Amino acid sequence: MIIFHFTGDPYPSQEEQERAKTAFIDKLGPFKDEFESSGGVVVFNYSFSDTDNRRISFNVDNNHNLSDFIIRWNEYIVSIR
Repeated sequence: MIIFHFTGDPYPSQEEQERAKTAFIDKLGPFKDEFESSGGVVVFNYSFSDTDNRRISFNVDNNHNLSDFIIRWNEYIVSIR
């Protein structure tokens, strides 16, 4: 299961949280199952604007390589543009 955390000011409404979760899962595309099985955790910090790279951070558990995951996921994102 992917764990989502929300923080920041203004704190997002329940509807905003659901939209953010859905958008993140959609962006994962074929990497959703891998992210989920690797203990994926996502933090949305609403203190940053939605265009700020610091708005969303994520991690996987210690048994998985986050750098490898990011490299492959970025390659996928570039390939679908």
